[in-house]
Amino acid sequence: MQFLDVVTMKDPNQKANFYRTTLIDALPCIPKKLRWQHIWPALQMEVRTAEVLASVLQSVMWLVRESTQEEFSFYIMPTLKILLNSPKSIQASVTILENLHTIMQKCTQAEIDNEILPALYHALDSNTTQIQAASLIAVQNICDVLEDRILHTTILNKVKALLERNQSDVKIISLILCFFEKIIVRLERTHILEQVIPTLLAMRLSDPDIVNRVVKLYKNLLLERKFGLNTNVMATKMIPSLAPQTVNPALNVDQFTNLMEILYDMLENIDRQQRYKLKADNLALPSPERRKLRHQMSTDNMNAPPFNIPNLRVEQRKTSSAEDMARKNSMTGPPPAASASGSVGGFKSTGIGQWFFGSSNSTNNDNNFLRVSSAFPNRRLSDNTLMTPKIRIAPSCASSPGGTPGGTSGLPTRRHSSIGPQERRGSAVNLSPPTVSHILSEPLCLHACI
Repeated sequence: MQFLDVVTMKDPNQKANFYRTTLIDALPCIPKKLRWQHIWPALQMEVRTAEVLASVLQSVMWLVRESTQEEFSFYIMPTLKILLNSPKSIQASVTILENLHTIMQKCTQAEIDNEILPALYHALDSNTTQIQAASLIAVQNICDVLEDRILHTTILNKVKALLERNQSDVKIISLILCFFEKIIVRLERTHILEQVIPTLLAMRLSDPDIVNRVVKLYKNLLLERKFGLNTNVMATKMIPSLAPQTVNPALNVDQFTNLMEILYDMLENIDRQQRYKLKADNLALPSPERRKLRHQMSTDNMNAPPFNIPNLRVEQRKTSSAEDMARKNSMTGPPPAASASGSVGGFKSTGIGQWFFGSSNSTNNDNNFLRVSSAFPNRRLSDNTLMTPKIRIAPSCASSPGGTPGGTSGLPTRRHSSIGPQERRGSAVNLSPPTVSHILSEPLCLHACI
């Protein structure tokens, strides 16, 4: 109290040391009544002196923290309004900005909108590095009490512009990253894509700490589902900005590990989203187009070169099939005799009977063979004849008419039923044709013959 009486006669250095340390240490012991009657008037006189303004503001901020709402509005706020709207030294501006959250706690909403926020906007637009850093600290301190409208529009735009003016300042970049980390939960997808990511991409990632903080911020963006970062942003912007840092020699093991993890997470996210998109696009195609696409992608549609065996000569000859022979026989032979009794002869005269028992018109067959032999002198007889397989009759069929047990293997040898009497060779056993009743009574043997 005695020093305050003679403070006007002291030099600026003595005044600055007194207001910065001595008075702040003594204020808790001074009664509240004396604070406002003796100390505050002396401080009001000293704020007009630019040389000691920064030191006086240290004691003023102590009084702001310890004052009530009424005391702040009556004593301190009128003086602060003058200070906020008047030119002042850089150190004084930094002191006010660093304690701006304390002042806002005692201000009304009208005072915040009309006095505090304009001063903050002016500091963000400043070209002085100290004031810019102090304004970023103030923004971090008061972002919890700012409205979303102010935070999403004005503050984010000014922070982005501030980075564009200080792309190589590590301190400014670090403070901006701290600001983003604190407000990230209050942002929406549009703000992330239009404000945050462009700001991060504008940073020059050279310092290891900055790289590590950007990596952590990207990781928070990927983990937050509401942001929904698309593959285009990750593939064309985020990964290209981080990939060169994988060979940054200044990174330690932990920082390099975090960097590689975020790159793998982005690539996995791109792979998952693109596969789902391609699958959905394929299902959205009409069915003919899907079949066409599947056919084009199939290995069956590949054109393989022809495979040729060298020095190989293939000769082709025309052979007659069983259908051709049957058609020729039916055209050249006489019409079958009608049988009204439905006997075995009538059964044989039909196409089915001829198939089972063979044609009895040996003359026509001989004529056919002669005609073929004269037209094709080099043609073999086996080319005109359908060689039928030999069928061995099981022991269960040995009792059938015409079956003669014996043979080399114990089973009789039987030609196919379509062979006529004139076509049987000497090696085959002459079997009598079975009757209709025998055919119907033994389906097993008939099935074996077929």
